[in-house]
Amino acid sequence: MVVCVNWGDVSHHEDALSSGAGAAREGYDVILISDCIVGGFDTDRLWQSCHALLSKRPSAQLIMAYEFREEWETVGMFIHSASEAGLDCTHAPIPEDDDDDDSEMFLYTFRWRDAATVPPT
Repeated sequence: MVVCVNWGDVSHHEDALSSGAGAAREGYDVILISDCIVGGFDTDRLWQSCHALLSKRPSAQLIMAYEFREEWETVGMFIHSASEAGLDCTHAPIPEDDDDDDSEMFLYTFRWRDAATVPPT
């Protein structure tokens, strides 16, 4: 199921977790985001939404594509929030087919460290 969520909007979190089939009520297997973090962006609202949607399922994972744009602090704050909540983060570069030497794309995967770190629902 694909769901649109306004970052940080609790009513959207509730709608996303109660819409569709019963599986949504039990959480999502994968949350996929891309191109949602840019330098200077306040990641708190984005993290609130990701956390709300991940917290229902111990096996849930967040997959995020990120293009480096002159600073690492913003994505670092997002990773820090995830780590403090109990998720581990891995990342790998995304190979590109074009000749743009300035582009650096990365794929980040966040997973719960263990089922005990998943907040109770």
